[in-house]
Amino acid sequence: MKKILLLYHNRDRSNDVKSDEFGIRVAEKLAPSAEVISSDIDELFFEVSNDTTRIYHPTKGYDVADFDLVAFRHVSTCADEAHAITLYCEKHGIQYIDSYLNRPTLDKMSASFLHWSNNLSVPHTLFGPVSELVRRMPEFGQKVVVKDNHGFKGEKNFVVSSAKELTEILDAHADTKFVMQKFISNEGDYRVLVFNYKPVLVIKRT
Repeated sequence: MKKILLLYHNRDRSNDVKSDEFGIRVAEKLAPSAEVISSDIDELFFEVSNDTTRIYHPTKGYDVADFDLVAFRHVSTCADEAHAITLYCEKHGIQYIDSYLNRPTLDKMSASFLHWSNNLSVPHTLFGPVSELVRRMPEFGQKVVVKDNHGFKGEKNFVVSSAKELTEILDAHADTKFVMQKFISNEGDYRVLVFNYKPVLVIKRT
C-alpha cells in the first residue's frame, strides 16, 4: 500500500477541520490502494546535521521519509518549511507535488537543508514547535544558540543556558520563528564571497 502525506498550512488554524475533512475524502477515493495522512506544516519538526537529518511529527511519530508521495495543498506562510521538505524529499527519492516550492533560499533553516542536500557541513539545527525545542534543548549541553530564522546582523540572537530561559525568550517573541543550534565557542567567523567557484572577498567578523 502506498503512503501519501497531504500537507497544508492554515495561518490562524481556523480551517484545520476543513483541511482534515479534505484529507479524509482523498483517502476514501484512493482506498484501499493508498493510505493518506494529513497535517499542518506547522506541526512538523525539522532537524538537520551532518549525522542526523529528519523532518518528523513530534506527537504522531511519523517521518516525512516514511511516505511514497508528499502533496502540498497550500503552504501560506510556511513556504520556507515547504522548501526544506522538498529538499528532504529529493534526497530520499520521495516524489512530491509541486516543484515550484523548490525555490531560492532566504532563511536559515531551509539554507541548512540546502547545504545538507549538497553534502556540505551543517551545524546541528532544530526548528519547529516550541514544545519540541524545549524538550530537546538538553541534548545540546549547557548552552544553545537560538536565532530568528529570518534575522540578520545578529538581531534576535540569544545564548541560552536553561529551558526556563528558552521558554521566556520564545514567549516574548511569539511571532518569531527560531532555529536552535549548538553553542560553539569562537573568536569570530569568516564570510567568503564566491563568484564562478572562486573566492573573491573574505570578511572576518568578531
